[in-house]
Amino acid sequence: MTRRDDEAAIRACLEQVTGYDVTEAKLEYKANEAGELELVKKTEIVKHIPGDFKAAEFWLTNRQPKLWKSIRQHQEDSADREEIGVVILPPVEEEAGDG
Repeated sequence: MTRRDDEAAIRACLEQVTGYDVTEAKLEYKANEAGELELVKKTEIVKHIPGDFKAAEFWLTNRQPKLWKSIRQHQEDSADREEIGVVILPPVEEEAGDG
């Protein structure tokens, strides 16, 4: 992988974390007298794809491990020992006038 590939991967991960917009085109066709399809209407729709929580957890726990920790606990009483993840967030400082 080149540096450019690494930068593209970082941008793709960041978009997965923060969300991104996609433009979809809706095309409507109608048959003309010769029976051929003709484009009669094109509508572009912008949709927002929301960020993914798991991607955000992965990003933060790997890029800032001192501030963001992922704690894995095993359920002792469960036969399948399912893992539970918890993200510990840093404290939020309130601005003057808030509260």
